[in-house]
Order: sequence, then structure tokens, then C-alpha cells
Amino acid sequence: MYLGQPVLNEELAINLLEFAERYLIDELKMSCENYLASILTVNNCLRIFETAGFYEATSLKKKVVLFLVSHLKEITEGKDFENLPKETYVFLKRIQWNEKLIFDNSFAESMDS
Repeated sequence: MYLGQPVLNEELAINLLEFAERYLIDELKMSCENYLASILTVNNCLRIFETAGFYEATSLKKKVVLFLVSHLKEITEGKDFENLPKETYVFLKRIQWNEKLIFDNSFAESMDS
């Protein structure tokens, strides 16, 4: 008996996101973005990041970037990191480099005090 509650998983949400983008169904697109943001893990965040960029899911992409920044060390040490598309690899390396700059500058400033 169908109760009006769909069973959603990552793969289905990505397929629905594609459908929503293609047919301009904004409410469905936002629901998919919210769902994908709610299931972010170190293991799926890079795939979801790529998906968000491909389907112009701006809200989702912002949430994934925040997740990437807060889990950068785990992500860059993962086995899939070296096999990323060049654009994503460069983006993450820039985040990593900026994080190092911020930390190094903060540390240097604290030492001057």
C-alpha cells in the first residue's frame, strides 16, 4: 500500500535532480538538493559536489563546499582524491592551500603577540 512517502536514496535523488533541472521543476530540485545535503559523508561528498556543479544546484554546492572545508583532511587523504577530475582536484588543493595560509598567518600573528 502506497502511503505517499517515497523511499529516497542518493542515486534516486541524483536522478530526480537531473529530471528537475531538465524540466525546470524548482520545488523538486530544491527537495533533492536538501536531501543530498543531508546525507553528505566523506565518501560521497566529492560525487555530490560534481553533481551539484553539473546540474547548477547552487544551494547544494554551497553546502558541499562547507562540508569539504570542514572535512578537508579526511577527504584529501582518501583513495579517490588523486583520481578526481582536474577541475575538482585543483579546487580542493586551493582550499587546502588557503587553509594552510590562514593557519600559518594566524599562528605567526599569535607568536608576535
